[in-house]
Amino acid sequence: MLLEGKNICFSYGEEVIFDNFSFELNEGEKLVLKGESGSGKSTLFRLILGFEYPDKGKFFYKGSTLNNKKLKTFRKETSWLPQDLNFGEGTVKNVIRYPFQFKSSSKKEPDDE
Repeated sequence: MLLEGKNICFSYGEEVIFDNFSFELNEGEKLVLKGESGSGKSTLFRLILGFEYPDKGKFFYKGSTLNNKKLKTFRKETSWLPQDLNFGEGTVKNVIRYPFQFKSSSKKEPDDE
């Protein structure tokens, strides 16, 4: 099992987004998330990536609980393009260099070429 969510529960205040939601994704499989605006697609990714935490339930990556230590590896091996992007402002050069201002990638800054 590559990625798994078990009994995920999550609410914004009184609004329940997930109530005992579970899924499994094996290596090589593709998963399509489809739904109306506000149905929880982006929230699910924020939960999996550890930007928010479920009220109940757990995520697993390659058989291990997706905790803070495992999240680091998971984030290096995946990518997510959120619907609302903030690449910064200014020249194309500034926008391209924007991700390299973060501590985790500051030593990988590209050259001007």
